[in-house]
Amino acid sequence: MPQVIHYTTEAEWLDLKLDDVTSTESPALFGLSIYLTEYELFHYKSTRTSSDFETNDRMKWGKRLEAVIAEGIAEDLGFTVRPLKEYMRHSKVKGMGSSFDYAILGHQDGPGLMEIKNVDSLVYRKDWSEDEAPAHIETQIQHQMEVADVNWCMIVCFCGGNRPYVIRRERDREVGKVLCQRINKFWKDVKDGKAPTPDFIKDAEFIISLHQSAGVMQLEADEAVASMLAEYAHLTAEAKSYSELKEAKKAEILLTIGDEYNKVKAGPFTLSCGMVKDTLPTLITPDMVGQTYGGRKGYRGFKLTEKKEKE
Repeated sequence: MPQVIHYTTEAEWLDLKLDDVTSTESPALFGLSIYLTEYELFHYKSTRTSSDFETNDRMKWGKRLEAVIAEGIAEDLGFTVRPLKEYMRHSKVKGMGSSFDYAILGHQDGPGLMEIKNVDSLVYRKDWSEDEAPAHIETQIQHQMEVADVNWCMIVCFCGGNRPYVIRRERDREVGKVLCQRINKFWKDVKDGKAPTPDFIKDAEFIISLHQSAGVMQLEADEAVASMLAEYAHLTAEAKSYSELKEAKKAEILLTIGDEYNKVKAGPFTLSCGMVKDTLPTLITPDMVGQTYGGRKGYRGFKLTEKKEKE
């Protein structure tokens, strides 16, 4: 049986999560998370810093609507639900925990979990199918079932604010075993100070944010650093060159299409190139008549989109 922890404040809940790899974090260990990388997770857990990502309006309203969605699905399918506000830890794997949305009760297949996702219709068409959720969510719910020691779960995708899609998932004990092994290894690496190799493309912004202070000493670096600096100088020059080429091509397009059109379609491409209105300047104070700041002259927009063919 899992360890069930009853918390009373959000601060308590956040503190509990610092010592565990949670269900929203474990996809990062397999390169599946859309929120963070394994390198970031290692840093957060090594320093007991929260990895919680900033929520957007859709996620915020999805949270507020969870009760209506959960109770509506339960009513339609003939069972009951309750908010599962307890935090749980795995009975055998130290440092493996989870929060949950709802518990399913009164079902012929026994107790289960319900995970609710409020999803934009465009995101649904891109990332979901009728019988499969995105990989990070599939990993998340297997983690939840492993921690809670239940055998099944419903993923409720509430799409576009009015269309619920229900995906049932059975517990995959082999996946659970892999999750447990990987989390055990992760915590051993944290204890040993063995950080994963960063992906310098995915981790660039995070690594740069960690190195925003400098001392007063001067480093006489070796050839490896000289090589990196040379490559950076080359990329900077290339970026400038491509930026100039991009502006040149924009000028060529505008000269070709002229000024009569605010939208151009050609092949799979759509160019939106209408006018953006002036932004009026702001008056500083009523007693300083005529003195303003800000404002921007109207300009012609230039946004290119490409319609991708479905694979």
